Amino acid sequence: MSVTTPKPKPSRTADEPAACPQEFKRTLPQDWEVRSLVELARVRSGIAKNSKRSLHSPVLVHYLRVANVQDGYLNLSEMSTIRVNRDDLSRYAVLPGDVLMNEGGDLDKLGRGTMWHGEFSPCVHQNHVFVVRCLSPLVPEYLNVWTGAAPARRYFLVAGKQTTNLASINKTALERLPVVLPPLPEQRAIANALSDVDGLLGALAALIAKKRAIKQATMQQLLTGRVRLI
Repeated sequence: MSVTTPKPKPSRTADEPAACPQEFKRTLPQDWEVRSLVELARVRSGIAKNSKRSLHSPVLVHYLRVANVQDGYLNLSEMSTIRVNRDDLSRYAVLPGDVLMNEGGDLDKLGRGTMWHGEFSPCVHQNHVFVVRCLSPLVPEYLNVWTGAAPARRYFLVAGKQTTNLASINKTALERLPVVLPPLPEQRAIANALSDVDGLLGALAALIAKKRAIKQATMQQLLTGRVRLI
């Protein structure tokens, strides 16, 4: 009796999705879809600060860098500026509702980002910060939540390119990110619910910090004898 040896499945390349739409679809409600990011948004690269550009009508604007875009929040304590052509402002401008994603960093930080709410205007972005501008089927707040979810994180780990000290993801790979897409009302409801949870966590963190400060002050009073218990 002959035995047929099964052919090994081809290994996934770094540019292939971490999970195909069929894998997601098995567990999703019937009215949910799985689509690639490129179908739902426009992904745009930014401007390099040291590029040799000819400036015929320069204007000084704020410049959003990788250091400003953290995982889930913005750090705008040090905001750079750059001179760009006035005609390039619309091409590189960061607008309220844009979802920001970093091109490089630690492998587990790829795709990290947050939303831009118009904190500075006008403002352009660095070439290592992707701006994702959602089209009508996709709610930006929902996309911002999705990029932090486990399936998206797994995709970034697979699609990212690892070097000795740095990992990166290119625009093409980012555009292939699978996005689980509920109907618009559910997208908004999911984003709002998770935003409320974030608000509660922030309030709890502030309360814990306050209680710790009270504890430290009480320890100082007790351990120096300024307050006696007996």
